[in-house]
Amino acid sequence: MLLKYELNNIILSIPIVMENNSFYKMPAIEMNAESALRIAQLGLFATFAYFSLAEEEPDFIGALVFSLLGLGTFLSVRYVRVILSFGIPSVIVIFSILDGDPGFVVWAIIITIIIAGVCYLPDMVTGVKISWMNEDTSRRAIGPIWILFAIATIFMFTVGDVIEQGGDQLTQGEGEDMITVTLDSTQMNMVYAGTTIGVLGIVVFLLTAILDFSIGSIRPWYAGVMASGGGWIGIAMVYTIEEFAFDIGDSLFMLCLSGILTLVPFLAYKTSDA
Repeated sequence: MLLKYELNNIILSIPIVMENNSFYKMPAIEMNAESALRIAQLGLFATFAYFSLAEEEPDFIGALVFSLLGLGTFLSVRYVRVILSFGIPSVIVIFSILDGDPGFVVWAIIITIIIAGVCYLPDMVTGVKISWMNEDTSRRAIGPIWILFAIATIFMFTVGDVIEQGGDQLTQGEGEDMITVTLDSTQMNMVYAGTTIGVLGIVVFLLTAILDFSIGSIRPWYAGVMASGGGWIGIAMVYTIEEFAFDIGDSLFMLCLSGILTLVPFLAYKTSDA
């Protein structure tokens, strides 16, 4: 048993590293925050693939595309970030306009911000070179991009759908399977609470990370916890609606977003007593 324990420790302590070249970079897989951030990044694309397969008519091609793009992002393959950040949202905008639904352009912008944050933030804080940024610009861009990323996440998981559907309604499903419910006062209060906590998290980040104010023992990564908490309250609100089916994909998606929201400021703004 002792030998097995020692072998396990040795295996866990060995980073999985491949030789880098100009086309990709294999991240080290270790028991640390950087590896957890990379896993959260990869997990988001795995969730996108899950959503494609969970549809009434599974989209195997979509699942394969998201899997390959996620792997490409994980390995920092050249041009994959640009394709994801701008190519896919552009296609969404074009098709939404062709379908006569220009209102979906707002969601395309939100999706663009989230995908860009997922693609770039982990690379920025782990020292992966961004082709169109020098190192100093990349470091200074982390804060503004994180704020946009947090705003998009809070909007998506709290007030976004509610605002779009009249202020007190929520819809699940499509076509004949569509279910629309009117939220009661408790559920609306959960929406407001999630939004408020998320916004407070952004304010905390702005003060502690961008403006470098000292607020007791509060650190920038606390803001990530608060922003994530706001999103989780939105998820919890949806689960209180009896008419809606439970979807584990939403929770997995929020779990990965929480990892990025929290670990990016933790790694980017480390202090000796953090």
